[in-house]
Amino acid sequence: MSAMVNRPTFTCGRSLSNNKGNEMDQKLNLKSAFTRPKRSLSLIFLALVLLVFSFFGWLRLQQAIANWNFLLQLGIYPGPLYLAFGGALWGILGLFAALALWYRLTWSAIATEVSALLFAASYWLDRLVFNRSAVTQTNGFFAVGLTILGLIYSFGVSETLKRVIQ
Repeated sequence: MSAMVNRPTFTCGRSLSNNKGNEMDQKLNLKSAFTRPKRSLSLIFLALVLLVFSFFGWLRLQQAIANWNFLLQLGIYPGPLYLAFGGALWGILGLFAALALWYRLTWSAIATEVSALLFAASYWLDRLVFNRSAVTQTNGFFAVGLTILGLIYSFGVSETLKRVIQ
């Protein structure tokens, strides 16, 4: 008696043999190859912080436009155009960085780092150059510490994300 070879029989492009288990394994392997690990709590938190910064940026833009004439009458330096531009910058940076971070795009770590640096730089530019009131300078050490912690946190999460993406 010859040994029987288990060969599938094809009819109209479909297999008559029962290879469903093997096909399921292949589908699961393909699915697991394209899925990413769950988002970490630190990534979710940083994305939410970026969205909050974005929201406040858009709010600043809206308030600068809504109160344009009033700000001109007050003679505020550097003026409503600067406030509007700064708000738009924060709004755009925060939104794009948060979305890139959420979807874990290949450039999201760089976008997060650049956004964090630009947020910090624009905050300190406003605080040191344009705010001349002594009241705004009272909690300087706290502001420095919070800025440093924020930069460390955002760079730490983005470095972790770089390893996950690669």
